[in-house]
Amino acid sequence: MLCMVEIFCEGAVFYDDTSYIEVILERNGIPLEDTVGYDRFLFNGAVLPGKRISATGRACRHNVSDCSAGMGLGILDIPGGRPAFLSLDSGDDLRLRVKTNLTLDVGVFTKLFSVRLQLDNTVFDIPLNQPNVEIEWAGRGEYVVSLEPFVVQALTRVLV
Repeated sequence: MLCMVEIFCEGAVFYDDTSYIEVILERNGIPLEDTVGYDRFLFNGAVLPGKRISATGRACRHNVSDCSAGMGLGILDIPGGRPAFLSLDSGDDLRLRVKTNLTLDVGVFTKLFSVRLQLDNTVFDIPLNQPNVEIEWAGRGEYVVSLEPFVVQALTRVLV
């Protein structure tokens, strides 16, 4: 099954030249190296609501020269993810681990971000502030989002 995760902003997210966000998928507690993604911001700016801020399967360093001109300071175009092939079944515990210094508090994290999970041709847009989304606060700036219910739902659709 092809799998990709992208992180989107629900509100404006401000960053500086020390900001970063790293993402990786874990299956049954084991990190999946093909899914590592990270973004490093090397200047001060903001990502607007509805825009992508990170994704699995690629590494990006964002410079001011990456901004498109024409709207004030410019708009940073953050690329999408690269799908990885995962062998998943309904008993697998798929989780997304996020490490960032953009927010160190789980409450702020859930308000600022949403996740887009793509499993083959099935796409789930998941606002993290929903009560049915399980998020573990692993430490300051480290969060683990359970994707297991969505995997089960996608696999159920495939079988029907």
